[in-house]
Amino acid sequence: QIMRNARHLERLINEQNIDLLHVRSRAPAWSVYLASRSTGVPFISTFHGCYGHKNALKRLYNSAMLRGRACIAVSEFIEHHIRETYPWAKNVVQINRGVDTDYYTRSIQVSPSISTHATKKPAQVTTSTKGPEKPFTLLLPGRFSELKGHQLLLDAVEPITDRPLKIIFVGSSHGKEHYYQSLRERATSLSPKIEFV
Repeated sequence: QIMRNARHLERLINEQNIDLLHVRSRAPAWSVYLASRSTGVPFISTFHGCYGHKNALKRLYNSAMLRGRACIAVSEFIEHHIRETYPWAKNVVQINRGVDTDYYTRSIQVSPSISTHATKKPAQVTTSTKGPEKPFTLLLPGRFSELKGHQLLLDAVEPITDRPLKIIFVGSSHGKEHYYQSLRERATSLSPKIEFV
């Protein structure tokens, strides 16, 4: 499958005149690596987690993420992990996820129904008390896995009862059917409307 995907990528690169490839997962990284080598188009990667790395075969599999022009580590912890586990890796750059608190500020006045917002334009953070309130909608895209934060999101919204909420989970449950079912069961006991797509 990796080889087939590499050939499809080569065709797309040539048809669409692609200048740069970006990959975020290991099996696709091998396809991208092969397509990059055959076409001369560079690639970068984003390294999100520690992955299994206890034996040489696992580390070899993971190494596809580090063979591009640059590798983005999403935190100081991940950058340290990469440098410790793959000391040969070059061009690792740390780009943190989240909010840049040097750029944004929390020192703004907001409605009591909004707990923490960060914005440069306080006037944009408003709520209306007139008429029926539309549900605040949260979308969490990503495969159903304990690592993706579904339970954390449900923990966060469970105490919210003073405004309508709608949560949409979008992703594959393949291989995680038990976890997926446990989320569906928990969702029935919560007040927010929760959709599984």
